[in-house]
Amino acid sequence: MEEKKKNEEKEREEVSEPSIIVKSVACIVFPLAFTYGVYIFVHGHLTPGGGFQGGTIIASSVILIYLGFGRLNIPESFMTALESIAALCFIGLGCIGILKGGNFLWNAVGLGEAGNLLSAGILGPIYVVIGIKVGTELTSIFNNMRRKSYEY
Repeated sequence: MEEKKKNEEKEREEVSEPSIIVKSVACIVFPLAFTYGVYIFVHGHLTPGGGFQGGTIIASSVILIYLGFGRLNIPESFMTALESIAALCFIGLGCIGILKGGNFLWNAVGLGEAGNLLSAGILGPIYVVIGIKVGTELTSIFNNMRRKSYEY
């Protein structure tokens, strides 16, 4: 039984290196996908999309780097801190409405000219914060699943 367990551990350690094609595609697609994710959550009030959709695209691009190179060199403490900061920013943005005499997430900032990037008032920053929160959370979930799979 113990020998079987050692053989399984050896097999996990002998995971084949991704091919040059996978690495090349990851290098090419990562900046495009990451930029597209940012575009989706920054323009979420003008086009279909928003914070959640942009965050999932960003997380997918980061996971693509892991699949292409077999490692993800982002410290867990950094991901946790970034996720926490995004959550605090969301709460802070929501409290601006309360401080201005409205409700939580009330649009305390005036609206701009329709169709412009800064036309959504407080909605634009909310989408950005949600995008960062979702992107870091999904990347952390993937990283934890990957790490836990090596324990079994």
